[in-house]
Amino acid sequence: MDTRLIVRGDDFGISHSCNLAIEDCFMNGVLTSAAIIAPAPWAEEAAAMARAHPEWCVGAHLTTLGEWRGYRWRPVLPHDKVKTIVDEYGFLHQTPDAFFAASAGAIDYDQLEREFMAQADLISNGWGVKLGYADYHYINGNRYNAPEYGEVLRRVAKAYGVPLSGYEGETRFTSIYNSAPGKKLDVFLAALDALEPGLWFSVHHLLQDNAETQGLKYSNVADEKPESTAIHRTAEAAVLTHPAVAERIKALGIQLISYRDIDI
Repeated sequence: MDTRLIVRGDDFGISHSCNLAIEDCFMNGVLTSAAIIAPAPWAEEAAAMARAHPEWCVGAHLTTLGEWRGYRWRPVLPHDKVKTIVDEYGFLHQTPDAFFAASAGAIDYDQLEREFMAQADLISNGWGVKLGYADYHYINGNRYNAPEYGEVLRRVAKAYGVPLSGYEGETRFTSIYNSAPGKKLDVFLAALDALEPGLWFSVHHLLQDNAETQGLKYSNVADEKPESTAIHRTAEAAVLTHPAVAERIKALGIQLISYRDIDI
């Protein structure tokens, strides 16, 4: 078996800084796939970038949370049509606990599915991006004893005929997000060295360093890193564009692929 690796970038569209970082990692790094958050304010710019680069594999980052402090998002559908997945003012919840606790078991998964379908439709038909895959943003339903959440994700991916990231037999590659900023490169290179034959995927959150990026703070304080979200995410982008990473991948004979290369 060959060693194949998908390098996935999440949160495409959350900010202009994120979009620039993803563009840089596609053009000058080892990023092979990235997914757009349709409800996010900079999603339309992300879609324009994707249209300008049809060689990029771009997906739908299906979203029920807007996790940032003082930076609220609404669903794509009118909020009164998806009342069980938003707060009393029509905004997306800011933490998984709030999403599940506020709903108190009363989530209407038909509403969730309609919202996810609307997000995928906006990206593909509204903004003209050929979807390469789907994945989920932040919430893993299995952790909250909500298998219906994953079932909705599968149905949406199937409706668009695309792979659902993490559900196609891939093994998740070592995450560098929790590594200290100055250690991320070493951790990533060591993980590459340890890769065995098979299909792998790594997940990354990418930003460029500027005032906009420095303003991003998690609503859930426990998710904040001591060095700040901005420093961690800019450090991840630096890893993906570091020459040593591309050189190590080539030396090890690892095949970089995207979700377009996955048979479903």
